Amino acid sequence: MRIDEALGAAVTAIADSGCATGMPLLDAQVILAYVLDCDRAYLLAHPERRLAQAEEAQFEVLIKQRMAGRPVAYIVQKKEFMGLDFYVDENVLIPRGDTEILVQEILTYARNKALDVLNIGSGSGCIEVALAVYHSQLRITGVEKSVSALRIAERNVLSHGVDARVRLYCGDLFDFGESKRRYDIICANPPYITTGELGQLDRDVQMYEPFEALCGGADGLDYYHRMIDKAHLYLKEGSALFFEIGSGQAVAVTDLMKKAGYKKIRCVQDYGGLDRVVFGLQSSDVDIAQK
Repeated sequence: MRIDEALGAAVTAIADSGCATGMPLLDAQVILAYVLDCDRAYLLAHPERRLAQAEEAQFEVLIKQRMAGRPVAYIVQKKEFMGLDFYVDENVLIPRGDTEILVQEILTYARNKALDVLNIGSGSGCIEVALAVYHSQLRITGVEKSVSALRIAERNVLSHGVDARVRLYCGDLFDFGESKRRYDIICANPPYITTGELGQLDRDVQMYEPFEALCGGADGLDYYHRMIDKAHLYLKEGSALFFEIGSGQAVAVTDLMKKAGYKKIRCVQDYGGLDRVVFGLQSSDVDIAQK
């Protein structure tokens, strides 16, 4: 079978399967590029290239996985985030473009300063790695409750060569090996999907992504309460607390931070115009826009 023939058949199969995707051609191209160990440009440039029998068989198996709803990122065990490639599997959430807003805001805040950052909920390690790659003076600590997820984060930290400035710990929120330290920045992309919304998520997400990394309780705010209640104990004076938030949670999270004494609170929207990041200062002594 030729490349163009294989892609054509796969696109039809994915589209007819009803799996949650609006991009069956892209899905098929990414999977075939993985099988052939090439990039998508090669597929476009060599449509006449014939697949070996083993390649064709492997492609068929993986396309059937996609038809069953398994996300492409888990199939090829790779996802791009902030221009960097990360290993992923079902033990971690797939990095999403919305979280890039969180990283970009932290980088803007940090500018060229040498700061200590604590990220709660490492997952794949994409936040820690991106911060370390794009800001050479940041020292980053990541905390992850899941041992399986922590191993993936460690793998990604090592593969990007930032292990000298990124330390990872197994722990629950602020309960970990160096929990008595204070930081210039604390950040998190916590579970924020409400229990009522879980059943409305795409089939891909419901079936394959880790439940514990998605569910934030009845109102989606369980982890924000827990972190905001204690974060001041681990922040240096005048330092910043950053959160990614879910749709419609900006007011609630902002109110929680105000009640806890945070000042200069700001909300930043994502590429779709939805409130996505909330951050503020523990003290009013420093203007967050000028730090």
